[in-house]
Amino acid sequence: MVIGQANVENDKTNEIVAFPALIDPLDLTGRVVTADAMHTQKNAARLIIGKGGHYILGVKQNQPRSWDAAVEVATRSTSIVPSTRPEGSRNSQPPS
Repeated sequence: MVIGQANVENDKTNEIVAFPALIDPLDLTGRVVTADAMHTQKNAARLIIGKGGHYILGVKQNQPRSWDAAVEVATRSTSIVPSTRPEGSRNSQPPS
């Protein structure tokens, strides 16, 4: 369900700036907010937590420390094997 949307300029950094304005008016207590990797920022996570919410944020390999931490947690906690698909490839299959 989409509960907020804002039109921004083509420059991707504007999406990061627009995020707080979309989140601020919402009661996030006990809610889960999802956002793409562009919003995997400390300030975005702090904003969501500060409003009582939880988050699921995408992590890409261009953020190596975050990526490595996510892979470690995922492989330690589950039997999931992370996919390492080529950059820009949306529909590639995970390696066998």
